Amino acid sequence: MKSSVARPLLVGLLLANVAGCSSPRSTTMNTDSIDSYAMAAVNRENGNGLGSEARAEAVSRWQALLADLSATNVKGKVAEVYATDAFFNDW
Repeated sequence: MKSSVARPLLVGLLLANVAGCSSPRSTTMNTDSIDSYAMAAVNRENGNGLGSEARAEAVSRWQALLADLSATNVKGKVAEVYATDAFFNDW
């Protein structure tokens, strides 16, 4: 009795597996993120993003913060480097 139920079930599972593997796949690729990345790279090269002067100033502020990690220096310079609404969770 058990083999009479098991055989059709096994055949059904096998057919479902074969049918699922042979179904056509979508050949379209979502390129939105690739396009956004490429556009950001173009904008950077063309100077349409963060300009070289602004970039140099930001790097200078970052280096000044990291040059001296004393509490006094960090407290004095952290607001110049990070956004006002930045959240740090050090706990």
